[in-house]
Amino acid sequence: MPAFLELMLDQGTTFSRDITLTDDVTGGNVNVVGYTICCNARKSYSSYSQNANVDIIFTTAILDGPNGTVRISQTAANTTGYYPRRYFYDVLTISAAGQRTRVLEGILTVTPSVS
Repeated sequence: MPAFLELMLDQGTTFSRDITLTDDVTGGNVNVVGYTICCNARKSYSSYSQNANVDIIFTTAILDGPNGTVRISQTAANTTGYYPRRYFYDVLTISAAGQRTRVLEGILTVTPSVS
């Protein structure tokens, strides 16, 4: 079962969040050396349709592979267009062989901007 984390994103601002991925069984950090990280957010679980209806696609980077630290981010230019609401998101690790594992999930709240 993936870990759960709530995130806040202010519309129209640069978003960057460093996250250390942990194993839900052992509690230790997930080694992500040799993996690709994927993070998307959607307005609902049922809006999934083979890569269609993806509301937010985050840029991802591995900061410390052995210790499972990754960064998810998005530019201010992109977040300006995000509709203020609650989204569901998840973070996946993808092995070189293509095995996908959901390691983190949660609620992403986009707050509106007036500037």
